[in-house]
Amino acid sequence: MDKLVVEMDPDVKAVCDFMGSNIDPGKLVVVARAVADLAPVMWQHFPNVGFYDPPLSVRRITDYSMGNPFQSPLQQAAT
Repeated sequence: MDKLVVEMDPDVKAVCDFMGSNIDPGKLVVVARAVADLAPVMWQHFPNVGFYDPPLSVRRITDYSMGNPFQSPLQQAAT
């Protein structure tokens, strides 16, 4: 069974939470892209402190303990 783990910078999460609560779900992607395109023009006069870690990471974790043991990349011990 696969599980996705999403780690997000707190500021990025705050913006996503705000957008998710205040914008029509059918427009979220379009609005997010528009904000990303406008950001350098609107806020270029502020110093850019950047991120020390990626602002967003998504990892897939595969749990082989509950599934078919033959799917595991590790060979099973002979019994």
